[in-house]
Amino acid sequence: MLKCLLCGATIESRPTLKQLLLPGKLPEPRICPQCRSHLLLRSNAHPCPGCGRILAPKESICWECRQWQRQYGWLLNNHSLYVYNGLMREFMKKFKFQGDYGLRFVFQETFNLFLQEFAYDVLVPIPISPHTWKTRGFNQTTALLTLPYTEALKMIADNKQTQSAKTREERLKTPQIFELTNPQKIAHQRVLLVDDVYTTGRTLYHAAVLCRQAGCQTVSSATLSS
Repeated sequence: MLKCLLCGATIESRPTLKQLLLPGKLPEPRICPQCRSHLLLRSNAHPCPGCGRILAPKESICWECRQWQRQYGWLLNNHSLYVYNGLMREFMKKFKFQGDYGLRFVFQETFNLFLQEFAYDVLVPIPISPHTWKTRGFNQTTALLTLPYTEALKMIADNKQTQSAKTREERLKTPQIFELTNPQKIAHQRVLLVDDVYTTGRTLYHAAVLCRQAGCQTVSSATLSS
């Protein structure tokens, strides 16, 4: 009997005729229809060119991305699969902050299919701090990945106060927290940075700055939610 990984409800698995005719093992549903109904796919209708969130009808870029453009002179061009709503917040609480490693299966398949839509040469996940490794035991971003990736970044700021615990203003003022460990592997390459959640963009911009300094051909990013 299959159980929903998010709410624990029993899942009645009814494979389609197409699934029954295809060779190989049938895919197992990870979440129940009710939980799935609360997931909101990020719409592509009138997105902000920087963060990818939906803009008001007369906007061309959101306020936050205007600040990044003013600071750096360029935009990251982020894409997210889901809207960060109540269900996604509850998922992150259990998966990321309570360390339920088994929850990686909830979005692993759909997220990797989403990443395959982008043209890139190197997939670079955002790393976590040594403190987080000790307390949680895994990187929530690499746990979601089944595609090949390159660990080209290392976190140099081992602050016990996580980004999620900081205010928006504190995040925006955070100094560089990464260093490149394998710049030769990303130089002249199209890099796709990957993270779990896009909030202010501070973490991803820190990573993108280093990739651009290393001579990457292009740098963009993709996240599970925003």
